[in-house]
Amino acid sequence: MLLAACISLVSTVSEDTQTSQPSIRIGEENEAPLVVWDRNSIRSTIDKSLEESENLIGKKDLTGAAQCLRSAGRLQGILGDRDSALRTLNKAQELSKNLSPIEAITTLTLYSRLLVKNGESKKAGTFVDQAISLAERTTDPTATGLAVRSRGELKEAKRDFAGAEADFEAAVGIFRQTNSDLRLARTLLILAGARVALGKLREGRENAIEARSLFEKFGDARGIVISRLLEGHFLNLLGQKQEAQDAYLAAEAGFSADTDPIEKARLKNGLAYLYQGLGEINLAHLKTKEALELFKDQKYWTAVSITLPALVDLSFRLGDENAAWDYLKQSEDLSRRMNDDLGPAASYGFVGDYYFRIGNDEKAISYYKRALPLLEKKSQLFAASGINGKLGSIFARQGKLTLAKSRFDRSLAVSRQIHNEVGE
Repeated sequence: MLLAACISLVSTVSEDTQTSQPSIRIGEENEAPLVVWDRNSIRSTIDKSLEESENLIGKKDLTGAAQCLRSAGRLQGILGDRDSALRTLNKAQELSKNLSPIEAITTLTLYSRLLVKNGESKKAGTFVDQAISLAERTTDPTATGLAVRSRGELKEAKRDFAGAEADFEAAVGIFRQTNSDLRLARTLLILAGARVALGKLREGRENAIEARSLFEKFGDARGIVISRLLEGHFLNLLGQKQEAQDAYLAAEAGFSADTDPIEKARLKNGLAYLYQGLGEINLAHLKTKEALELFKDQKYWTAVSITLPALVDLSFRLGDENAAWDYLKQSEDLSRRMNDDLGPAASYGFVGDYYFRIGNDEKAISYYKRALPLLEKKSQLFAASGINGKLGSIFARQGKLTLAKSRFDRSLAVSRQIHNEVGE
């Protein structure tokens, strides 16, 4: 469940554009934190940025126009107006062939990020390839960092978390060398989110803490809030429930009203995981349903696909089998549309858990074996380790001790790896 709270966590945090008034140049040299963060201020800045972009186009200042369009598109995304953001950023990328490499790369990578979130990974890949090609023809390390980070975001959307981690680490190294602290903070958050999926909890939490300290240095209110949200996820996974709840509540209090529907959905998923761990299944179910509706409203299908399995599990736990099977069907249908099997893999694992709890060993084994290769393919260490442990318990109960030992050994090997990552 918590994967849905973390995946692509900072997809609306990491846009490296100015957010103040458009009369101030929005270029890379003026990268600024989001200090004023409320709907009215954001709406006003969007309107002024769009107006200024038209003025600059009329003056043939295409660099300034692209910068204003980037600023407006980013802020439209924060307000949850995805369609407007896509139109605005598409207009910006149409100017990219007339921009310097760094300006073009910044524009292309911002547009590709929103396309990924909109489920258009193939289209996004075209613009990522253009950014990589431009970066290869320039000596500007910042251009390379932005392009490599964007490539990592595309890999993450395709569930290649290890490949994404490698690209994010490379970008972090570049931004450290160039003293680009705000870009560094944003990239650290993206890296931390990928490490949740890989089970690298110690490193990921350190990334989130470092990012928050950098955002505090710049007074970036939104970056601080989202850093706290991610810290809450790590504390949750580490079993530090009270500390996780404190981090979530701090994040919840910090969010501005009527902004960031996706980040708020992730917060709800995190709280749901927390409540489930405390035995509050009804509350967990409520928060997860609220998260699902927000993700659906935003057409963020990647997050929908990894929220549905949690509702399969929670519905079974509440005795609502019809709802559980319906959520499973939704998970499978969405998987076929997205050509992504991570959602059904998690769902099959939860169906196996249901049969495991009621003692139907054969059906539990069947669903676990459907889930396991898909989870291992996607490097989902926690889930795979848990399933191997449960298979070991079933085989032991059946007296199949050799099979049981094999499964327990596989589970233990992953548990040791996770233990080393957690550092506890």
